[in-house]
Amino acid sequence: MHLPEWPDSPGSIFSIDGEEAHHALRVRRLGVGDIVRACDGNGHLMIGEIAATRRGRGGSWELDLRVLETRVIPRPNPAVHIVSAAPKGDRLGEMIEGLSQVGAASWRPLFSERTVVEPSDTKLERLQRIALESMKQCGRTHRLDILPPVGLSEALMLPGAIIADSSGETWGRLPAQDNGQTLTILVGPEGGWTDAELAEALSSSVPAACFGIHTMRIETAAVVAAGIVMHLSARS
Repeated sequence: MHLPEWPDSPGSIFSIDGEEAHHALRVRRLGVGDIVRACDGNGHLMIGEIAATRRGRGGSWELDLRVLETRVIPRPNPAVHIVSAAPKGDRLGEMIEGLSQVGAASWRPLFSERTVVEPSDTKLERLQRIALESMKQCGRTHRLDILPPVGLSEALMLPGAIIADSSGETWGRLPAQDNGQTLTILVGPEGGWTDAELAEALSSSVPAACFGIHTMRIETAAVVAAGIVMHLSARS
């Protein structure tokens, strides 16, 4: 369950209405006495007990939660940010769901020489909703952030930048960095990086890394790269 505001201390009563209440009471069929887990998308986790349910104005459902416990959950370390070209059609939404599930911190569209898709503001708002729903589905407490578009030159200056390309060495461990808590993985468009773009990356001291043995679509490459980095980091 997602909470737009954060409740008070344990023992307090917190009221929820709208889509979240409807989903809890009519879709999940929860009732008085059931325990629910809620978060605000910023690392705050609340465990609560449904104390009361009712119909509000216009027939919408409402519920009261008795707060049992609150916690603050830190973001995974390292924070893995994905900057990639946007795949076409529904594949973009599927990529956001996948990145959320593997624990990536954020995604932002990358504009490069071979960029084909430039997401509109409406599309980016829809991706925010997909990230929210995925957060609830997979149990993470920090929502995947959808950030504004960025060009390659600016992306190469982001903290811990790494350019994903088959010409790089196979990723096996975290590189030594001054800021080891943040990594930014750049994933190119369907046509791949141009020679000039790869040269710009290398001249900016941004390392190239390979995350698989085959050529992958954008949405696959982004999710695989994020998953590999987070998995190996957790084991290091």
